Amino acid sequence: MNNNNNRSLCIFDIPTELLKQLEPVEKAPEAVLTEQATQVTVNALERLQIQQEDAELTCRTCQLSFLSREEQRSHYNTDWHRYNIKRKLVLDAAPISFEEFERLLGDLTESISGSEEEEEGEEEEQEQDKINALVSRQKEEQNEQQDSTSDQPIIASQLKKYSALSWFRHKENKSLHYGIYHHLLASSSLAALRKSEGKRYWTIFMLGGGHFAACVIDVNASISDVKFAEHKTIHRYTTRRKQGGSQSANDNARGKANSAGAQIRRYNEQMLQQEVRQIVSQWREKIQASEFVFVHAPSNNRNVLFGYDGAILNADNTKSIPFVTRRPTLNELKRVYGELVTVKVIEVDEKAIQEQRRVMEEEKVKRQQSSVKKTQDQKVPKKQPEVVSVDPAVEKLINTVKQNKTAVTISYIEKHKDLPISGLLPKNLAREDLRHNPTLLHMVAAMGGAGDLVSELLRKYNADPTIVNNLGKTAYEVSKDKETRNAFRRCMCDLPDKWKWLEEARVPSPLTKEQEEEQINKEKKKLEREQEKKRLLELERAKMEAKREAKEEQLRQQKQREQAKDKQPFASVQKTLGGSNNTVSDMANMSPEARMRLEREKRARAAEERMKRFATK
Repeated sequence: MNNNNNRSLCIFDIPTELLKQLEPVEKAPEAVLTEQATQVTVNALERLQIQQEDAELTCRTCQLSFLSREEQRSHYNTDWHRYNIKRKLVLDAAPISFEEFERLLGDLTESISGSEEEEEGEEEEQEQDKINALVSRQKEEQNEQQDSTSDQPIIASQLKKYSALSWFRHKENKSLHYGIYHHLLASSSLAALRKSEGKRYWTIFMLGGGHFAACVIDVNASISDVKFAEHKTIHRYTTRRKQGGSQSANDNARGKANSAGAQIRRYNEQMLQQEVRQIVSQWREKIQASEFVFVHAPSNNRNVLFGYDGAILNADNTKSIPFVTRRPTLNELKRVYGELVTVKVIEVDEKAIQEQRRVMEEEKVKRQQSSVKKTQDQKVPKKQPEVVSVDPAVEKLINTVKQNKTAVTISYIEKHKDLPISGLLPKNLAREDLRHNPTLLHMVAAMGGAGDLVSELLRKYNADPTIVNNLGKTAYEVSKDKETRNAFRRCMCDLPDKWKWLEEARVPSPLTKEQEEEQINKEKKKLEREQEKKRLLELERAKMEAKREAKEEQLRQQKQREQAKDKQPFASVQKTLGGSNNTVSDMANMSPEARMRLEREKRARAAEERMKRFATK
């Protein structure tokens, strides 16, 4: 019998005949081997990029060709190219066309949401990178397909993901193994799980990222479909968009922020806590009557469910969900329950297990022998290594290079022809970082601002640009600035056959005089645009200042005209103080305001007269 995952078996429906034939496995088969996960290293990505940037301007990953290098580089920045690279490295699958990629992205937009009841709150959820989400989903589907369609017996290394299970095997067919989660057998037996008398409740709580989902499941009624005695889902905006993490965690780490978004998230965290605890309190009787209470609340979310005054849930009456879960939704609660009650039926290759045990025993014996030999070697007194003197000329060369003076360095090299210019530096240079800079070319390139010296070493002294340091980087890859990298590219253009520039030196492309002039012209045009933009800003600022001054002058003149207009009713009053009776009669007919203005005018004229008299004396 092969893998039987395609024929699901529920723990409540194990036949009595099968139950009598099951016996526990003394040692879990997954303990025999450890699964070796494949890792995508940085070197693999670098080699792939070098393969892509060939002289024919093609992309071997997406199987395209280009007319210009700019078009090729633009393609490398697209999501389509990124997806095909990850598809090749992670999924080990062939690349897809751009139309197929667009269709997959369209399907992804709908598939990453939660259950049907939660569409309104999904806009506030932090969105993950679409490419990573698409690759992760396809990797998961690929694993599920391999698990469900494989006809080969499963050996121990493939059982690593079942480490949370207790394993039983058939007495007659010992290659058949049946897995049931430890949590279900901690307080009961297989036979006890099959009972159906009375009411049976299982409770599940899931909380994380502002999402809460909980239910009380009627086990006896959940025959063909999950039947809820109670259920509730809550969604609130509590996580920081793009940056991730809850607002309370950010406040504890960096202090409280005063933005509107931070205040909204703090309020939502408090409301979510109150609502969740209220639901737990309302379900008290059913929770206490439940056979199992499963809780998934990572990190600080546990404080919402545990440890407060009057808390119903604690570590003694709850169990964690022993596998990876998704976003808390109603559909996810159903999936978790289905996963918990499903018996894992697999066929194990016993011969492979025995062979692996034998190999591991041999390796264990070898390690013990090696340890004994190492202990004996430590007891033997070691010979003191001979101190090798360093050539003073080499030390002086290193000090001269560090001064970053091209003329002085070249003059010193000309006087000492036997210096290690092309190859590796002597290993007895204790004060130098030979791990990162094993050659003189590495050292010069890493300093920065030494493009002329790099060019001289490559052209005149045959410095080898293909040597790599202990980290696997060439001199071009440790270059500190753009001018130094351009020196390598110029030499690649002028000396194309001297070294394997692309494959071994990892210089991406040659830099011709035309390209360099084009770069200079681009920088010059960019500078001119910036200066023109600055000039226009200054001109605009001057116009606004002139307009403001003109407006102020207009207001000042208007104020003067209003003041002159107020003086016109009193222009006819030309007589001095103590005038005729007509003036007195006229004042009697004036309003109080007019009389006050007239009095002020009289006092002003009297003051002017006094000033004139003082001036004439």
